[in-house]
Amino acid sequence: MVGRENAIEPDLAALWRNLGLRPCGEALEFDDAAPLAAIRKAITARAKTKETD
Repeated sequence: MVGRENAIEPDLAALWRNLGLRPCGEALEFDDAAPLAAIRKAITARAKTKETD
């Protein structure tokens, strides 16, 4: 069983940077050249429906 002694603290700033999320004031900019930009695009893409196919 995993306990607190085995917990890790993720580097969220690095994750967001790798996903291509850059803070710009109070908004975010997308960096499509980021290493994980394709994953960000897949996460944020609209789901296809019969109407949009």
